[in-house]
Amino acid sequence: MEEVEENEAPLLSNLKILRLKHLPGLSCIWELPTQHVRLESLVELTIQHCPRLKSLFSLSLAQSLVLLEVLDIGYCDELKQIVTELEGDEGEISAINSHTSLCFPKLTELYISTCDGLEYIFPTSLASHGLQGLTLDIRGCHKLKQVFRVANDSMLQYQQSLKLLSSFSMSDCPLLTDSVVHLEAEKACIEGVRLSAFKNSFKTSKQLRLSIIKNHNMVPEANEDGLNGVTSLKLWGCKDLECLVDTTATATKNGPTSAFTHLETLFIAKMPRLEALCKGQPPQGFLKNLKHLGIVDCCKLKSLFSPSLIQSLVLLEQLEIRCCDELKTLFADPEIDGEIESKTSSLPLRLPKLNTLYIRACAKLEYVVPITLAQGLPALEWLWVSECDALKQVFGMPNEQNEVHHHSSLLLPSLQDLELDWLRNLTSFVPKNYIVKAPSLKRMKAKGCSKVMNLPIQQANNQLELTLEELAFIMEDIDSEDVNLSDIVNTQLIQKSPDFEYITLGNFEQLFLLQGGYIMSSLERMDLHNVITLQDIWKGPIHVETNLRELTVHYCNNLTYIFPETLIPYLPQLSILNIASCENLKQISGNDDILPSSSSSQGPQLEMKMVFPQLQKIELENLSKIESFSPVGYHLEFPYLHSLNIKKCSKMITIFSADYFTLTVHAKTDQASQLNDTSPSREDIIWKRRRPTLLPQYKEKKKTEEISPFK
Repeated sequence: MEEVEENEAPLLSNLKILRLKHLPGLSCIWELPTQHVRLESLVELTIQHCPRLKSLFSLSLAQSLVLLEVLDIGYCDELKQIVTELEGDEGEISAINSHTSLCFPKLTELYISTCDGLEYIFPTSLASHGLQGLTLDIRGCHKLKQVFRVANDSMLQYQQSLKLLSSFSMSDCPLLTDSVVHLEAEKACIEGVRLSAFKNSFKTSKQLRLSIIKNHNMVPEANEDGLNGVTSLKLWGCKDLECLVDTTATATKNGPTSAFTHLETLFIAKMPRLEALCKGQPPQGFLKNLKHLGIVDCCKLKSLFSPSLIQSLVLLEQLEIRCCDELKTLFADPEIDGEIESKTSSLPLRLPKLNTLYIRACAKLEYVVPITLAQGLPALEWLWVSECDALKQVFGMPNEQNEVHHHSSLLLPSLQDLELDWLRNLTSFVPKNYIVKAPSLKRMKAKGCSKVMNLPIQQANNQLELTLEELAFIMEDIDSEDVNLSDIVNTQLIQKSPDFEYITLGNFEQLFLLQGGYIMSSLERMDLHNVITLQDIWKGPIHVETNLRELTVHYCNNLTYIFPETLIPYLPQLSILNIASCENLKQISGNDDILPSSSSSQGPQLEMKMVFPQLQKIELENLSKIESFSPVGYHLEFPYLHSLNIKKCSKMITIFSADYFTLTVHAKTDQASQLNDTSPSREDIIWKRRRPTLLPQYKEKKKTEEISPFK
């Protein structure tokens, strides 16, 4: 470096950002002497792929870094020191009060990766000064032993020193420990070491993320104090970890008095040896503040919660379990679990705050929640269970001999969303003689549950107002010989509660069996796919005000009609109608066995009018036997129809026309227009409101007889 005149400003004093990358010959950034160089304006320094570089700063140069905020160092294989302590001008070193001057006061982010020669990061002089609030990220430094260099016994004054970092992340640094200067960080992420190497650190950390750590348990092996300050713990790929806490005699004589007392979020993934959250009796306050729990891919886990542990989960809100192949029970029964009876375990089981329960791909799980605990789920809003091949019941009876012989009910007052997918051995939602009361249910979906025989849901509150908004049944393709075609509606329960609307799922013949009374239904969307034994969607006297907006019915081959005629006046909100591939369907609006047939060969004496006031889209496709939209003699009006698509409905005799002035679509089924075997097949109809002339002009017939209003 060229000599600088005495009155000139220090070199590089205005430099704010310096980036050095891919300089294979660079061995030194600053040629001595450096007293004329001051980096007092430097904010960001990046050094990447400089394999011959051995150090970055002299002491005097480091002293000038009062504004440095970001330091990023990577792939410098021979780097041994960031700040040179023992090399250079001895006079320069002696002139610096290193205990007070060298502190990097603005440094907030330090990233170091793949520097195989680095043994420590900061010199001793920083062990008790500065760096509060620092984000420190270290990766792939195989010789790194210390964050702060402590060279000899004279440095023991720094022992027990705590560095209050904002965030600490470390991976693939097998020799790194906190043997002298202990670390504390709001967030800590550690990968690929034994957590016991940091046994005296992270006692006040709030968020802890551990990957591939080599301990068998976290308390007491990795930390004897119980990690009570941690509020969020995420564990991934810790193949040796068997439990979070071990209180058995083999682990510790006395055991921790408390553990994870403030933990709110716990996520565990890819832990092949995890057997339990706690081995032995749970310590005081264990998981008492837990709100969110997720467990994924823990193939040895057989049971999750013991009865005594359930009692502490009073704040649990969300539970997600996925891909735990050996899991048989989420909530162990006291008798089956062999737990010693105590005041705690004998209390009623309750999860008063649980609102979300998601279970997927747990092959040996036979039921989700024991029926005794199900009575204690007042806040459960969202329940989704899928791909559990052994599951027989959602809410089950642990001991089959305890089968209920009298009628009982399960109240789920907050349940809004229920989804059951690909549960091939599911036979019932609840044990025999139980009925589910779900007054808040808004969405219900079942897909691929071919063996379900009973799902009675009493979906009404005291005001008889049904809140269900979306309903979808999507059944898998199954051989007809394996299907029980019996009517599965529980007639005894219906007789007990005649004014309620029942939803029955499975190999059923009726979907809604209405036994009288005036009911308001909030069901907005309903999808029925491949429900092969369904004969009636609505059955019974129709006195129900509906909010149905979308109806999709595909591959329901036993249906002969969609709506009973008497239901049409109660569909004021219906806007989308999509019917396809129902091979025995003959009419959209048809007759049930409640009223005498009005579609006899003579037809009605008066023309009956049906109005669909909000229907905007009609799609009818691949309905080989459909003959009409409505019985003969009915006049249909669609004042707001925007789209009409009728394809592959060759026997349809209903004539559609459009009023070019009001844009109202009309449909009539006249006996005279019936097709015979020699008549040509009807052509497809594709009509859009913006092109009304694609349908014939509607011409009102002048009749002397009265037209009966059928609103």
